[in-house]
Amino acid sequence: MMTPPLSADLSTRIAGILDFLQNSMQSAGKFAADQAPDVVREVLAWNFWSTLGLSAACLLGAVISSYAVYRIVRWEIRNDGFPPITVFLAAVPLGLLAAALVNCAIWLKILIAPKLFLIEYAASLLQK
Repeated sequence: MMTPPLSADLSTRIAGILDFLQNSMQSAGKFAADQAPDVVREVLAWNFWSTLGLSAACLLGAVISSYAVYRIVRWEIRNDGFPPITVFLAAVPLGLLAAALVNCAIWLKILIAPKLFLIEYAASLLQK
């Protein structure tokens, strides 16, 4: 039984498409492999500087709010009053200090163990 010429033409087209797809996948894989170190470096730099900046902002906020709470408490003691709201005001600097410490842990992890950070970062991306 003879195969019609359409089938030979179709098989050459399919072979051409498969070769094109294979070459495209190889070049995409090569491109991804070439760009991977730059992407890793940029992810580390971005997370390092963003957490460092955030922890510096939290520390600055903690210092400023501590001074404000100090001034309020001093004023209330001079005026023979000490309402309970002052105790809650003292929680603001403590919260900012806690946030600064958490961010310090992140940027220290990037500085000391960048591979560990990248593994945890990749795991968090896979969970999403």
